[in-house]
Amino acid sequence: MRLNVYVPKPDRLPQIQPGAGIIGTDRHDNPTRILVDYEDNRSGAVNIIRTYADRLAHAADRHLSGYPTSNRLLADPDDLLLVGTFDSHTGVVQPSNSEALEAWLADEHGAIPDLQTQTRPTFPPP
Repeated sequence: MRLNVYVPKPDRLPQIQPGAGIIGTDRHDNPTRILVDYEDNRSGAVNIIRTYADRLAHAADRHLSGYPTSNRLLADPDDLLLVGTFDSHTGVVQPSNSEALEAWLADEHGAIPDLQTQTRPTFPPP
């Protein structure tokens, strides 16, 4: 399944840490909002979350299963920028706006990361 990948627009959604993997879907019951799940790895689990694609895999799993999490919110579409898609079967990110995605990841790393590395998972998909 392909899921939309977002980043917050500048100075929006400050509760989400830079570099977080954000998956979202439109709400049929509330078309003015996008339901997003995100993984920002606040715990620093370097053994399981090494790349941006890994963070997206965790967010996608919670998003698709509806697993309870505090890393979920209803966002205003004006607060988000669509930057690509995530394939839940392969774990690969297909960027559509590399510039915005690189800027989002640079906020976390302090330098522009290698998107080839960041958009591939380090573990096999479920």
